[in-house]
Amino acid sequence: MTFKFFETPPERYLQNLEQGSGTVAIPALLNTPDGTVVPGIAIIWGGRSPLVIPEHDALRVASQIAGIASRPREIAHDDEEAH
Repeated sequence: MTFKFFETPPERYLQNLEQGSGTVAIPALLNTPDGTVVPGIAIIWGGRSPLVIPEHDALRVASQIAGIASRPREIAHDDEEAH
């Protein structure tokens, strides 16, 4: 699956670095409406409400992150590609 780059403005660079360095993942328990408990992962960042997802979704996202981070990418802006 190919995605276009998500691009942030330069004025957000330091904020992005701070959020990245402060982001952690911890084990979580998701309580279902029927009273069962599902294992999950909580991603805590920037003092906001955590993202809490079931383990199977955490593994899917972790695989996507590892795949993107481990392969070389050519970084180009759309306007540069047109030339």
